[in-house]
Amino acid sequence: MILPLSACASDPSPEQLLEENQERWETQKLDNYRYRLQVSCYCIGEVTNPVVVEIRNGETTSIVAADSGKPVNRKFFNTYDSVSKLFDVVQKAIDQDYYKLDVTY
Repeated sequence: MILPLSACASDPSPEQLLEENQERWETQKLDNYRYRLQVSCYCIGEVTNPVVVEIRNGETTSIVAADSGKPVNRKFFNTYDSVSKLFDVVQKAIDQDYYKLDVTY
């Protein structure tokens, strides 16, 4: 009798995905980049509207509204103003066992 064997591969855990993507990011050693960010929370509108964050020489140089290009209040985005800080936010969510964690790398 021959029985087929199948391996059960599970999806990577949030921790594994974070680690893999953080390592991928760090190996690129980028000091100049920009990204679009949209925070989803029960917050005031200015925080949840999409913004574009620009980093030059490792420092955040601007955070502007994605639709108008106008500067936004940077104090609302201190936690999100670099990719390294975004990884910290994801790690905190994992550590605190958030009910729902939806991250796109």
